[in-house]
Amino acid sequence: MHMIIKVLVYATSEDDALGEARCILDTLCGEYKEFDFYNTFDDGWATSRWGELPKAIRVCGDFGLEKCDTCAERFQCYTNQMNSMLEEAMLATKREFLKNLDEIKKCLTIYNDDQLFEDDDFKFYCHQAGQYKGSCVYLYDQDGEGIRDNEHLKNVLSKWACNHGGKPASELEGKSIFIVPADVHY
Repeated sequence: MHMIIKVLVYATSEDDALGEARCILDTLCGEYKEFDFYNTFDDGWATSRWGELPKAIRVCGDFGLEKCDTCAERFQCYTNQMNSMLEEAMLATKREFLKNLDEIKKCLTIYNDDQLFEDDDFKFYCHQAGQYKGSCVYLYDQDGEGIRDNEHLKNVLSKWACNHGGKPASELEGKSIFIVPADVHY
C-alpha cells in the first residue's frame, strides 16, 4: 500500500531540505523498517501516483518568537498550501488513532480479559493505536520521530525552544523549517 507522509526539517534552502528529508526517509525505509521504500515529489514516480505536489515548501515566520509580517500569526503561520499539508497530516494521524481506539472500545465491551488475551484483532488495534512510526503516522520531525500530537508539532515549529530557555536551539539559527512530502510504500 502507498501513502503520503510529510517530514518537517530545518534547512537553508529547498534543495537542502530535500536532502535532509531524504536522510530521514532513508532511516524509515528498508528491510525490517516502517516503510519499504519512498519517492519524493521531485521524481516522476510520486507525481504519477498522486499528482503534482511541491518537493519542499518553506514554513514562514519565526515560530514562537515574533509574528510573521505576512499573516501576523504565531504557530499558525503557513502559506495556504502549507497550512493544509500540516493540518492534513495531523488530522490523518488523529483519524487513524481514533479509528483504532473505537475498535479497542468495541472489543472491550464484547470480550472478557481471557478472550482479549487470545484475540489477535484486539492486539492489532492496540498496536496500531500506539504506533510512533509507520502506517498510522503521517508527519515526522527532523529526527524521524512521528509527530503524534500538537505539543510535539509546536515544539518542532518553535525549533525546540521549550528545551532552550524559550529561544530556538542555537544550531538551528539561520535555518528555516520546510515540509517535504513523500510517497511511501508499506
